[in-house]
Amino acid sequence: MLLALLLPAFAEPTFDVARGVHEAAFPVTITPDAGGTVYYSLDTSSPTVPYTEPLVIDRTTVVRAVEVAGDGAASAVVTATYVFVDDVLRSSVMDPNIVTHATYGPAAAASLRELPIISLVAPAGITMTEGPVSVEWIDPEGDEVHANAGVYVSGGTSWQYPKTSFRLVFRSEYGPGRLEADLYGPDATGVPAVDEHDALSLRGGNHDTVFYLGAQGQHLRNFWMDESQLDMGHIAPHGRFAHVYVNGVYHGMYHVRERFNAAMMSEYLGGDEEDYEAVTAGNVFDGDGSAWAATVAASGDYQAAKEWLNVPDFLDYMVLNFYAGNAWDWYYWHNWAAAGPDTAGRGGFRFHSSDSDICLYYDWSVNILYLGGPSNVFANLLAEGDPDFQVALADAIHRNLTGPLSAENAADRYARLAGLAEGGVVAESARWGYGWWDRDGEWAVERDRLLYGWFPFRTDELFRQVRAAGWYPVDAPVLDTAAGLVDTGTVVTVAAPDDSTAALWVTLDGTDPRLSGGAVGPTALGPDGAREVIVTHGTLLRARLLDGDTWGPVVEALYEVDEASPVVLNEWNAVDDGKWLGGDDGTGEDTTLGRIAGNGGDWIELLVREDMDLRGWTLTMADRNGDAGTLVFTDAPLLADVRAGTILTVAEDLPEDARYAPESGDWRFHLRAGVDGTGQYVSATTFDVSSRDWQLTLQDAEGRVRFGPVGEGVEPRAGIASTEVGALTTTPDADTRRDTSAYDGRTSSSYGAPNTWEDGAQDLSGMRGETGGIVDVGGDTGDTPPDPAPVDDETDDETDAEPPPAAEPEACGCAAPGDGAPGAVALLAAAAVLARRRAARSDT
Repeated sequence: MLLALLLPAFAEPTFDVARGVHEAAFPVTITPDAGGTVYYSLDTSSPTVPYTEPLVIDRTTVVRAVEVAGDGAASAVVTATYVFVDDVLRSSVMDPNIVTHATYGPAAAASLRELPIISLVAPAGITMTEGPVSVEWIDPEGDEVHANAGVYVSGGTSWQYPKTSFRLVFRSEYGPGRLEADLYGPDATGVPAVDEHDALSLRGGNHDTVFYLGAQGQHLRNFWMDESQLDMGHIAPHGRFAHVYVNGVYHGMYHVRERFNAAMMSEYLGGDEEDYEAVTAGNVFDGDGSAWAATVAASGDYQAAKEWLNVPDFLDYMVLNFYAGNAWDWYYWHNWAAAGPDTAGRGGFRFHSSDSDICLYYDWSVNILYLGGPSNVFANLLAEGDPDFQVALADAIHRNLTGPLSAENAADRYARLAGLAEGGVVAESARWGYGWWDRDGEWAVERDRLLYGWFPFRTDELFRQVRAAGWYPVDAPVLDTAAGLVDTGTVVTVAAPDDSTAALWVTLDGTDPRLSGGAVGPTALGPDGAREVIVTHGTLLRARLLDGDTWGPVVEALYEVDEASPVVLNEWNAVDDGKWLGGDDGTGEDTTLGRIAGNGGDWIELLVREDMDLRGWTLTMADRNGDAGTLVFTDAPLLADVRAGTILTVAEDLPEDARYAPESGDWRFHLRAGVDGTGQYVSATTFDVSSRDWQLTLQDAEGRVRFGPVGEGVEPRAGIASTEVGALTTTPDADTRRDTSAYDGRTSSSYGAPNTWEDGAQDLSGMRGETGGIVDVGGDTGDTPPDPAPVDDETDDETDAEPPPAAEPEACGCAAPGDGAPGAVALLAAAAVLARRRAARSDT
């Protein structure tokens, strides 16, 4: 993991020994960065002692230092905490019966060395009023970071306990305006974690501790709720266990957690913090509250509420809380949080369990379906009885109770978190066990009660409850073959359960068998009791049962076959409007488009591997916000016979260049997506290429999946992360698959040309029937890249600097509007080429 901080305005002194855990005494040399005088302290106070010689460190010590220039200007205070585990265990705050125990002592020592460390240094103490603090993150992998920030004691009633929770806030008045740190790594559950934070929560366990639940304290319940939402694929706070020290004194094991607020939404979903609202239990803490008020006002009208709610997120959140039996203090007015855009139709509000320390607590038969959810939005929608909402609820119940909340998956998640906490619980018991609460006597007993006496029964019980409530009136179809890679010709049987008389409806093109309002979809196959599907190409199967006029939940499965795709995604652009591409050469310039704000806007590039007919093909895009647009190739003759080796680009804003003549060496053409059916070649919804897990799926005219989902977020798990351009860094062949690791992030593009990278380039000559070498895709168009526009010294891909003059239209290598437009002459020429090729094929 890489950690970085925004640099302070004035230089800071440096330590020659890294902060962290040490085993033996050592000297520390402090070096001024700008030749000033260094002052230090060893008691967490402000540095006032002149530094003259190396300091010998032989116990847990907090060293603070400041550099003062000759004119009196001072650097920020820098802090380094050095931890000696044996010294920590001998501390007066630790229980000697634990740390000297034959089993517990070594376990506590090991955990203090293995989990990350957060050292908080606040000479004035930490209270419920925000004040300055030094924050150090020390990872056992060797990564470390230091920042000066704000801190306060957080929590509703848990602040009364000896072990308090803390909130860290990163503001420019203390130090960096954001903490740039990869705290959670590439293995974070679900949605990849961001590496920029305006706040962090350090949860001490709150009510899931010995202070409140006594022997049943686990330090795991809220963490499990967060991880469950992440496993569902939703945005929720990532977390990690760490040991916290306050002013050099061990303070226990904490859950280090992202802060669910408007800033977090902007990091994950794009835009600015000001574009979002955030509320907790109905109290607005980001934004003006008007969007949330509109959401609540619309909650009696599902069709209106969909514009304000992220429906899958909301319903999955509700099912999770019903599953967890979160009855203690999860009410319409208490212990929930929501954040979402401040305008309708932009993805809607998302929810998370802000404080779920007393879930997974009651007997596995607990029934809380009577609770109405945040501000009673759920209860209001349920009361309206809209059939679309009822089906969406059944969908959420099915996908969760057969997925993340199945008996096996729910228990495995809890067991995994318990394994991460097991050693830390021993250190925690030495600090806060009161001499009677320890790992094996209490903590492990409650863990095992849940693993073996709760999770195995809860899923079936909740299924029973929702059926009795009428929320799940029709069962889901059953598939006899699991989704994933299957052999060509595999026969998949989808059928109604044995005791069902409902009619089966199936689609094989990825559409829903049920239309909004309840009608059967136009491509649905049925009605049947069972149907056999022969998988010859990638198939996205969706099926529902219809009993009278009542629909059941959808089952869906993507079946992939080991086949070469005739078309692959070759490159894509996600540079935001007004931003600049960095450029591999450091000039901040794209190699083809030049210095253009937004690098030409959203665009995608396809590479055709086989001679083919692209008419009727569909390109479907999605990202963290959900649907990101759909492109459909029309019946235009130009698309009827596209040659292998062709590069096809599609954009919304760049001028169209439909000239295409492989026989003359022109192997590329660019199409402009016509929104709302206005395009001659590409009919589109407005599409968005983002750097937020953007993915593309290519389906042929019959709806079969021929390539994808591909893009960001595929294996390897982190995909292309948050870079601005993604590209295939290999020459695609019959073995190129959607999950290939050859997709990589780029800071420049080779738009419309064979891709190039640091140590290679695509060779398309074999596809094109040529003798070898990279072919100039410019062909006979006469287009040449422009001279680079003047650039400043800024090369950051996210720079908001004043842009230079916009490049002329021909900078994209495309014709200007109207120039080269596919009029009658162009279409006749294309038809002539196709006729010659077809005649040649018929002769053979």
